[in-house]
Parts: sequence; C-alpha cells; structure tokens
Amino acid sequence: QEVGGELLKGSVYMTQQDTASGVVFSEKLLKEGVDVAAAAYRQVKNSDFEIEQIETGVSSDFFHGKVDRVDGTEKYIRVVDYKTGSIDDSATSYYTGKKIQMQLYMSELKGERIPAGVFYFPASVNYSPEEDGRFRMKGFMNGSEEALLCGDKSLAHADETKKSEYFPAALKNGAMTKRVMDEETFMDFVDYSVHVSRQGCKELKEGFIAPSPYEGSCEYCKYGGMCGFDKSIATTRKESAIDPKTIANIAKEKREGGE
Repeated sequence: QEVGGELLKGSVYMTQQDTASGVVFSEKLLKEGVDVAAAAYRQVKNSDFEIEQIETGVSSDFFHGKVDRVDGTEKYIRVVDYKTGSIDDSATSYYTGKKIQMQLYMSELKGERIPAGVFYFPASVNYSPEEDGRFRMKGFMNGSEEALLCGDKSLAHADETKKSEYFPAALKNGAMTKRVMDEETFMDFVDYSVHVSRQGCKELKEGFIAPSPYEGSCEYCKYGGMCGFDKSIATTRKESAIDPKTIANIAKEKREGGE
C-alpha cells in the first residue's frame, strides 16, 4: 500500500488528483493493487515454495527471455507469469507453438528439479459476485500428491475433492483433469516446448519463410503490409482441440527416437 501510494504521486498518475472522479479512480486502483499483491503473497506463504527469482533473464545457447517469477523448493520448481489482460493457456496454442514461452523457460530453469507447474497469475480484479478462486492461477501442473501439497499446504486438512484456492486442482482428483497430469507426463509435456522450438529453427535454417498464419492471427497484425499473405487465395491454418497428454506423448516419442 505504501509503494502504491508513492507511485500515485508520480507524474503518470498525479494529475488524477485534480478531479473528484480522478481521486476515486486512484483509490480504487490502489485497492486493486493491494488485493492482487495480497493474493500473490498468500499463494507463496501457504506453500512450501520460496520465491527465488523475480523479473529475471533466462538464457540458453538458443534463446533469451525474461520470467516474472520463479518459485522453488529443494525438489520442485514452478514458473509464474503475471497477466493483467486475457490469458490464452489452451493446450492447442501450446501444441501449435503459439504459446510456448513459459514451458521453454521451465525447460532451461529446472535443472535436476521436478517441474511443479507452469502458471499464469491473473493480476487483475474482476468485478463479479464470485470470490472463491478470484486469483486462482491458470496453466498446467504436476498432479502428484506431494507436488500438490507443496503448492498448497491447506489441502492436507481440507476436503479432498475441494479445488485449491491457488491453482486448478484438488487433492483427490488432481491427476484426473486434463490440465493436471501425473509427474512423468507433465515432465514430457514441458519438454514438448523444446521439440517444437527446434523444429521451427530447423525450418528457418532450411529457408522456409512462407507466411502460414493460424486462424484469427491476421485480424490485428501490424505486419500485414509486409507479410504478403493473401486471404483471398490462401487459407489460414486451424487446429482442432488436443489433449495435453497427447502433447506429452509426442515429446516422449521424439525423445525415444520416434517420428
């Protein structure tokens, strides 16, 4: 609250104090910031995880990026990305290579530790009567009992069928939902990001640069003028829904030398 108050005194926000409506807006904005920060704090405080990295660069021999937050224990690791807008965490977007950022970061950061989750934290306040799970993280995760209890210590004393306040899984059916996988399957699921990235690099090195957008990608694209893709004579790609376990199996087959 103190940090937010100081930010509101800065040049970006200080003019809001000139009107009554601006003052009300500033007060609401500060309250939202406090609510979001408190929710993120509770998620860490009520787990066995400790925050290890914040807004830290991630680099390998093949890519460079920046991760919002990395949480870890001696055995597990999870990565968290803060989102104030819409969240696209569909398995299809991951499968097609449109959304591989978080899994790719995990592949580089995990080392000898076991991935516990690849999450998006909804860092915004939605005005609805539903309070339960308002800041529940989205994404994919390791559904082993040990990993779930590591992420939410209260699950040990709660109804086994009740979903965690912090992530989309319950202790009893954690490994039975599509987004929550058994440990080995989830590790394969994360590894898929490496395989799809290598395939993209391979195609570029071989000179394949033909525009081949997915459905809807051209609607608000800033590069339409230089792209050359003509929707009147070509069709955009469209993928049907895919199960996360199918993605994990693809990565497993690739690792074992399959096609």
